[in-house]
Amino acid sequence: MSDPNIQVSYQQQPLVNGFYPNSASNFAFYDNNVLFVGINQVDGGALGDESTRVHANYIWVRDNMAQYKSKGMRVLVIFSHAR
Repeated sequence: MSDPNIQVSYQQQPLVNGFYPNSASNFAFYDNNVLFVGINQVDGGALGDESTRVHANYIWVRDNMAQYKSKGMRVLVIFSHAR
């Protein structure tokens, strides 16, 4: 069951040779003072430079934490997924 009041934001990460496929997007949503963040984990595949991806994931988590800290965020849950 889904809650229509929860809005999910997505980050489509650009690559030098184009964009990640849709399945490689990072995502975040916030509910009941809990921030849920999903990151596309480095899997050693051919999706691009691994250090760039790790840094982009760090920035994604950091920026989302900063956005929700003032709204009373008390818990952070991180999901990671890979191809």
